[in-house]
Amino acid sequence: MCGIFGCLGKNCDRLLSIENAHKQLHRGPDDFFCESVTGGYFCFTRLNIMDRTETGRQPFVYKDFVGMTNGEIYNHKALEKEYDIKTIGSSDCELIPELFTKVGVDLPKVLDGMFAIAIADNKTGNVFIVRDHIGIIPLYWGTDTDGRLYFSSEMKCLTAICSTVDIFPPRMYYYGPPEMGELKQWYHMDWVPQPYSLDIEAAVYERVYQGMYKAVAKMIPCDCPAGFLLSGGLDSSLVAALARKILGPDAELHTFTIGLENAPDFAFARDVAKHIGRFTTSSPTLCRRASMSSRRSSRWWRRPTRPL
Repeated sequence: MCGIFGCLGKNCDRLLSIENAHKQLHRGPDDFFCESVTGGYFCFTRLNIMDRTETGRQPFVYKDFVGMTNGEIYNHKALEKEYDIKTIGSSDCELIPELFTKVGVDLPKVLDGMFAIAIADNKTGNVFIVRDHIGIIPLYWGTDTDGRLYFSSEMKCLTAICSTVDIFPPRMYYYGPPEMGELKQWYHMDWVPQPYSLDIEAAVYERVYQGMYKAVAKMIPCDCPAGFLLSGGLDSSLVAALARKILGPDAELHTFTIGLENAPDFAFARDVAKHIGRFTTSSPTLCRRASMSSRRSSRWWRRPTRPL
């Protein structure tokens, strides 16, 4: 995960933007950068996963456009080829500003991934903010008493400066001047469930398997070691097993298990890792009930306000 933060409007305060963006540094401890845009600032906290060099540093700039993305774009290589986009590095998000100049507000429709994206047009002053189709990646937005627009990956960055704060809705985009853009829906669930019958059972099994296989395969590529949160249950075990099949028998994978003391998860996770083979299993992380229930921890502010 990474973190995005933006302030747009008259007389945005750079130091105030940085101060509040720093409240989500735990999302991206590897780097922090604040970029000036027309009418405000874009701040990015970076977790180095794809392109761990300087060329992967966000926000990305292409001509008059500044863009930053929290998430992952699985089909970035295919899009770079289709739209003849030449990137400097290997980040999956570097193409976003240039791609926006070619497809406009249809940008999310051509992306395969999970994302919260913000793009500023320094020539017109317009802003484009969009969130993925089911809200996998968190995003909040709000305004202050002077009408300035703010957005952030976590709510805690906005509560001290905004008079109103809301969840940025999934499958929607906001485009136009910061103070009077339009919020529109870009994704429509137009599929219709098909009736089930025994004669299509084999086809359903194959479709589920192929769907899971493709989903795991497209999420594996990264520039750091692959890790898996493994509980020993059905879901996490299937993902780990498919990853082993995709990467081959010699790839070294890492598993992590979190649970309460004496929980059965640890034993089940070890059994799964042993069965699949060549997993480096880290020391299990215990969550004690007292620490889970306490609200007085000095590190409470590090907790994400929603799932990552």
